[in-house]
Amino acid sequence: MKFWILSTNQDNLDITLKYKVFGLSSKKRASFNKIQQEDNVAFYVSRKSNEKTSFQIQKFLCLASVKEKHESDQILWKQEEDTFPLRLVLGEIKKTDILAPPLICDFSVVKNPLYWMLPFRSGVTEISQTDWSLLLDAMKG
Repeated sequence: MKFWILSTNQDNLDITLKYKVFGLSSKKRASFNKIQQEDNVAFYVSRKSNEKTSFQIQKFLCLASVKEKHESDQILWKQEEDTFPLRLVLGEIKKTDILAPPLICDFSVVKNPLYWMLPFRSGVTEISQTDWSLLLDAMKG
């Protein structure tokens, strides 16, 4: 079992939660191939929308497991440049409200706390079980 952070915006997370499906761009096929059924994912929400001027959120807003994977061209998300055909079907979703910057600086993938957001810009980041435990501990308060 592996652990992942999936970066998105609030508008797209709302759609993901409605359909219990997260879509990856066809450019992310290598990451999609690494993610397996029963892997755990945390959704890091950077902004309200894709617009550069939208306000920042910078929170982990839910955790889930990957129930299955498939491909589909059904349009669910609003970006016109891609249909996000690589789909992760989500199992149980646990909503959270964890502010990212204080917590994320302790993650092993973050090499420099000043640039903590760099590992997450790709949209899909594998994290260690220790990092996942930090998220779970933060959920407990």
